Amino acid sequence: MEELIQIEEKYQIKQDKIYKYSSLYTAEIIIATSTLRFSNPKDFNDPFDCDENVLDFNIAEKGNDVEEEITKIAKALYELNQPKFTEKGITLDLLKKVIENDPITVGGYKERLNDVAIRKSNVCCFSKTFKSPLMWSHYSDKHRGICFEFNLNVGLDNIFPNKTIDIIGQVDYDKTNKINYLKDKVQAIAKLFLSKCKDWSYEEEVRMIVRNEKGLVKFNKDFLSGVSFGCRVNDSDVDEIKALCSKHDYNSLNFMRAKKGDFDLTFEIL
Repeated sequence: MEELIQIEEKYQIKQDKIYKYSSLYTAEIIIATSTLRFSNPKDFNDPFDCDENVLDFNIAEKGNDVEEEITKIAKALYELNQPKFTEKGITLDLLKKVIENDPITVGGYKERLNDVAIRKSNVCCFSKTFKSPLMWSHYSDKHRGICFEFNLNVGLDNIFPNKTIDIIGQVDYDKTNKINYLKDKVQAIAKLFLSKCKDWSYEEEVRMIVRNEKGLVKFNKDFLSGVSFGCRVNDSDVDEIKALCSKHDYNSLNFMRAKKGDFDLTFEIL
């Protein structure tokens, strides 16, 4: 994943702004350090998230890259053992079929997927909306926190000065249609990271995935374009967060505050 993976249309983000809910404590760290946390999927609270079981491993429908890999392995083994194979009537084509049908082969691809794609990749989660009462309750300290607005118009290459985004996309909440990893590794990896159970659909999640960068990653300050305060945030905390943004040179931020409506939230500009 050395460059941005080209994903299916259903995963593509169709808006310029994305949002991240946070407690006030975490928000202060994000503002003061200009960093976002990337976490490994193995640490997620959902055991079904980034699970290889959303993929198929059907070697009978393998893609060209897998065909080339198996051919290369078969040739190396054949050349190493040619006198013995010739004596037993084992041809290169027969050896390829043996390798393809060996469960160890598919097991090796699964292990490589776990090692390369899952264990070494880390995720930062956002949302497509800042108006969800559930998200405010679950991720912004029961409406006592904030929601950051981030502007994708700064350009994907400019979001993280020292890090390349490998995948960015919106989560699809339909896991029913599996993709054969051995036929299309690129789209299979996209599905692995951008698929969740329908129960999570209220999150309207957007994800960024990077490799080998677990923990805090520094972002360009122009990426942050706005801050919304929860309906339970008091005036002194609002003033403190606004002052912190000014102190750390965040320019032209939009500030809003949530207000309770009739079982929904409205927002006023500050």
